[in-house]
Amino acid sequence: MPAEARVIQAELAKRVRLENDFGPIRTIAGADICFDEDEAIAGVVVFSYPELEVMEKVSARLEVKYPYIPGCSLMEA
Repeated sequence: MPAEARVIQAELAKRVRLENDFGPIRTIAGADICFDEDEAIAGVVVFSYPELEVMEKVSARLEVKYPYIPGCSLMEA
């Protein structure tokens, strides 16, 4: 499975945009995910910018079918 994850990471890396052509920034977001045995817990908070007022926040818990492998990245490919 780590080999499959590396293939997915490589495909996602091709979609990264390095140029700043987004126009004025009006919202920003922070996100995090953690794993607890066979469950993933994620959260996202969206803020107005530059005021930094919370516009929306959501969280989710989901059973994971793929094991979390710490440090699994393209750097190890």
